[in-house]
Amino acid sequence: MAVTVHEDLARAEGVPALPVRLVFMILIAVVIALAMKIVGILMITSLLIIPAAAARRLAPEVGTVLSKLETLKGARLVRLSGSGATCFAVFATPREALRAAILLAEKAPDWWVTAGILGDPRQPLMA
Repeated sequence: MAVTVHEDLARAEGVPALPVRLVFMILIAVVIALAMKIVGILMITSLLIIPAAAARRLAPEVGTVLSKLETLKGARLVRLSGSGATCFAVFATPREALRAAILLAEKAPDWWVTAGILGDPRQPLMA
C-alpha cells in the first residue's frame, strides 16, 4: 500500500512499484467497466418502465387496453412500447395472434387492431 502514498518511498522499502501500480490500474479498469454495465442496465430498465408508468397515469385508456390484451387466450407477453402509444401482445403462433386480433376487434371496434409476425416478414399469417 506504500505505492498509493509515495512511489519513491515504496521503492525504498523494497516494494516492486511497477507491478503494484499495474495491478491497481487493472483493478480500477475492471471496477469502471462493471460500474458502466450496471449503470447502463439501470438506464435501459428505466427507459422501459417510466414511459409505461407515466402513460398509465396520464391516459387511463392504456390500462384498459393492456387489461383486455391480458385476457386474450394465448397471450404470452403484454406490454406498452417504450417509444410510443402502442400496446401489444405476443403469441406463440400466428394462428393464435390472428384469432386474438379478430376477437379483440369485435370487442373494441373503435380500436385499431392488427396481427403481425416478428421475424421473417415474408411468412404469411395463417387464417
